Amino acid sequence: MGKSEFIEQAFAPDAKIKFVDNGELKEWTRDEFAKRFQQPAADEYRGVRRVERLDVTGTAASAVLTLNYPQVQFTDHMSLLKIGGQWKIVGKVFSADRRDAAQETIKETLRDWMLPFEPRRIVGNIYYVGSNLISSFLIVTPAGRILLDTGPVEMVHKNEFLHLVRSNQDMGKGLSFLLSLNTYRRWTNSITAWLTSWARSCWVQ
Repeated sequence: MGKSEFIEQAFAPDAKIKFVDNGELKEWTRDEFAKRFQQPAADEYRGVRRVERLDVTGTAASAVLTLNYPQVQFTDHMSLLKIGGQWKIVGKVFSADRRDAAQETIKETLRDWMLPFEPRRIVGNIYYVGSNLISSFLIVTPAGRILLDTGPVEMVHKNEFLHLVRSNQDMGKGLSFLLSLNTYRRWTNSITAWLTSWARSCWVQ
């Protein structure tokens, strides 16, 4: 936001903002809180605001809002009263859920990489069964099927080969080899998860 006057307009003059910091109760007055909005945060443009819940009874109301930034999500619980025909926030308590920015970046990147991609035959007996940016190949031979890479563990349930198995049991029969060409932990951990999903798929009628 970056404009303290918005806070002064929205909050009643004697409103209190309370939160817990390192296990201790902390409190701001409306004016102390407003001073924090002199300048917008550096990542303000990346914040996503949502009204999660709003309950109104007569001249009283309560609301739960979330403000989601890349490194932290704030959850606000507001108490409001209709004073002189205008709704004012008379109290606010909030919680801040801080994240590991590096891990969030990895998750966001993986989500982009794991967007669905329709499985298809590449050439001969080789099929592409990966996502839009993570490769996974199925080689069909008379001696059995060979699956090259499963992707990271988050991709296991998105793996298009499992969908092929469910829709075409003949293609799924005789899986002989599951090869991982990547030693990154997210990929190697996915092998166990993939085999579990594969075993379940084999029982699909």
